[in-house]
Amino acid sequence: MIDNVLATLRAARDLVARPGGWSKGAYVRDGIISLNIDEQTIGEFVFCHGKDYCAFCVEGAVLFVAPGLQSAALDLLERAAGCAFLYRWNDAPGRKQSEVVTLFDRAIALAEGES
Repeated sequence: MIDNVLATLRAARDLVARPGGWSKGAYVRDGIISLNIDEQTIGEFVFCHGKDYCAFCVEGAVLFVAPGLQSAALDLLERAAGCAFLYRWNDAPGRKQSEVVTLFDRAIALAEGES
């Protein structure tokens, strides 16, 4: 199972590492509408026209690449972030895309250490 988790983390990292590939305030953005994740607006539908046209938050990237395997990957990301609410970590004021990529790198290192 750890191989699947590593593949998930690596693929999600690649999504958010692309220029324009990271999003704040939404699981996914396609330039038209977004799926908001704050407590007031959960549930708005987003049609993503493919990974090359969308930006993702930490959780959104994992959900996009591995709809059935996200739990273990998200657990590792939470451990790496030291935070149980990844959307709050992702959306923190001043958060940078480079920090998000580094978070994925730390989670990948944790997964490799457990294999």
